[in-house]
Amino acid sequence: MVAIPFVSRPASSSLPLVFVLLGGGCLSTGSDRTSGQGTSGRGSGGQASTGGAETAGLCTNTLGLYISPNTIDFGSTLIGTTASRSLTLSNCSATPATGLTAIVDGPDQAFFAVENAPTTLEAGTSTTVTVSYSPLAVEPRSLGAVIFRASDQENATLDLFGEPIEATPEISCIPSSIGFGQVLTNDAGVVALLCINTGLSAPNPTKLVIDPTASPPVFFAQFDQKTNAYPPDGLAPGQVAQIDVTYSPVSERYDIGTLLIKSNATKSPALQIPLEGQGLFPPPCQFEIDPSQLNFGDQPIGASMSLSFDVTSQGGICLVESPKIIDDPAGVFHVTSTSLAPDPVTGKITIPASANLSVMVAFSPTSTGIFSAELQFLISDPADPDQILPLYGTSP
Repeated sequence: MVAIPFVSRPASSSLPLVFVLLGGGCLSTGSDRTSGQGTSGRGSGGQASTGGAETAGLCTNTLGLYISPNTIDFGSTLIGTTASRSLTLSNCSATPATGLTAIVDGPDQAFFAVENAPTTLEAGTSTTVTVSYSPLAVEPRSLGAVIFRASDQENATLDLFGEPIEATPEISCIPSSIGFGQVLTNDAGVVALLCINTGLSAPNPTKLVIDPTASPPVFFAQFDQKTNAYPPDGLAPGQVAQIDVTYSPVSERYDIGTLLIKSNATKSPALQIPLEGQGLFPPPCQFEIDPSQLNFGDQPIGASMSLSFDVTSQGGICLVESPKIIDDPAGVFHVTSTSLAPDPVTGKITIPASANLSVMVAFSPTSTGIFSAELQFLISDPADPDQILPLYGTSP
């Protein structure tokens, strides 16, 4: 605490009694002055009185109460949440500040509160006071003030400002445009688009509801329900959904289109993603199947034997729909693997020019008898699309 010096004089002296006022507000013994500033963070609960810290350097042009800072702007604050700031309250007089009160005033006084103002503050001391802002409704700007009053002291006024904001859903998608490059007319290109709700997180936030539509018809969009699946009630803040965008050209031309994503986002309710792709006619598919049938011979019950056949592209690119077993009432034949993976969207297997596709088939008899079935698949040869491979096996 800074002592307030009182200089006495003899009764017969004619010299005047002089008080020296330093720092513009506090009586001082001449100690060094340092600048003071408020701190941020939430203060503790209310208190009845305090001796406080010394006010050296905090008092300016006052002999009463002094606050630093004298203005607090809470900035953008979500409705339904609370922001807190701290200030330093100083008693720059030579006497204790008693009956101290903090009165919240202003047009939006209901949004502001003082949490721990003391009722007494000793002379030449300071304390930390916390002020909070809890906006309840949207408005351009919240205005308020806190008036600190004490008996026989000059008042100190704190100006308060804030901006209430709502936790509205917002959308952001990547990539911002999609180019499919060259795609064969009997094939399809697929690109994944990721959309996220970038809205602020808050209690019970409004979820982002989106509806993707691609045009013209050579483009198509749908939610991927396996990877970053879109929830039926929309995206919560920070949640991501994947949209699979497909390009299926029907002619050898350059196609342009748009993916329109309608949503309840405040800033971008109709987001547009440019689309482009080049259609190409594929060269004729020429192929060979070897062997032309699979004979598993005799296999005991409970055993399993595997054989494979190859589909070789001898000219152009061939597209094969996933092979399947038909006319197998006993269920003893199974396609177990393919050397090339099918497209996850179209289900077709692409055989590059001069390459081959190997298909593995297993025979697993569960009873004695003579068994036969057929392996069927479609290939992109307009002259001969439907292919059948006979399957044979016995179990003695």
